[in-house]
Amino acid sequence: MTNEQFEQLIQVLNEIKDEINSLNDNVNITNSALSRIENNTSPVYDAQDICNKLDEVITAIEINS
Repeated sequence: MTNEQFEQLIQVLNEIKDEINSLNDNVNITNSALSRIENNTSPVYDAQDICNKLDEVITAIEINS
């Protein structure tokens, strides 16, 4: 993989992370609007977990490129 391809991959992963954070913000707004409804389920991974994993992947790619 070329340096340009690594940079493109990192850019795409960062865009995915930003989109997840944006979606998570929208979910939080919706959840607060629906706070009277009790929700007993929780996702296995929340948006922050996914973003943390993406950060780990990005760091690993940067180190190995």
